[in-house]
This record gives sequence, structure tokens and C-alpha cells, in this order.
Amino acid sequence: MIVLEYGSDQSLQWIRDNADDLAAVIVEPVQSRHADLRPFDFLREVRRITAASGTAFVMDEVVTGFRVHPGGMQAVIGIRADMATYGKVVGAVFPSACWPEARDSWTHWTAASGASATIPFPRRA
Repeated sequence: MIVLEYGSDQSLQWIRDNADDLAAVIVEPVQSRHADLRPFDFLREVRRITAASGTAFVMDEVVTGFRVHPGGMQAVIGIRADMATYGKVVGAVFPSACWPEARDSWTHWTAASGASATIPFPRRA
């Protein structure tokens, strides 16, 4: 794990330079300790880099979650992450968590890992 400075051009360059060797890039779109730091252009560029390299892009929305929009910060910024994390907001303040992902993500990553298990997806009625 490498921790990079959030929102910096140097971090973007490091991600670009190492994108082919990364399994995932995990970001918290609005950090709880730096709520005024909102580098949305940085996040859009991280999304472009990860999409081009096939690296998983994960948004940690435990803090922001559905507070800002039913689609989370992803909807506000206009970015679709491969995966997102949410906390107890999904359980009406009861301890719970979920990790939704893009439909094709698991297929891509399980095939790349050689896994033979089929991961079922919930079907809408």
C-alpha cells in the first residue's frame, strides 16, 4: 500500500507512472478531516487513469454516503467508481456496511485471477 498526497499533481503523476502495476486506487472523495478540500478535477483524472489501465477505482463513501445525494459523491462529481464503500447509513444507523460494485467488475477481476466461481448478482423484480 502506498499513501499519496490527496489532490496533488505529483500523486497523479505517480499513479500514471505505476498504473499498470496497481490493483486499485482507493480515495475518499471528501475527507472528514479536510472537508473543505474537494479536488474534483483530481478525482476525474484518477478515474481516467484507472479506466485506461484497468485498475479498480474505489470510492470510500463511508463519510459522505447518501448524505449529499442518493448516488453519493459519485453522482455529485459525475464519476462512476468500480466499487464504493458505505457504512451504517445503509442500515438506518444500525451497524451495517455494503460494498456495491459495477456489474462487470467482478467478472473482469475473477477472470483475471483465474477464479472459477460465478458470483451471483441480485436481479431486479
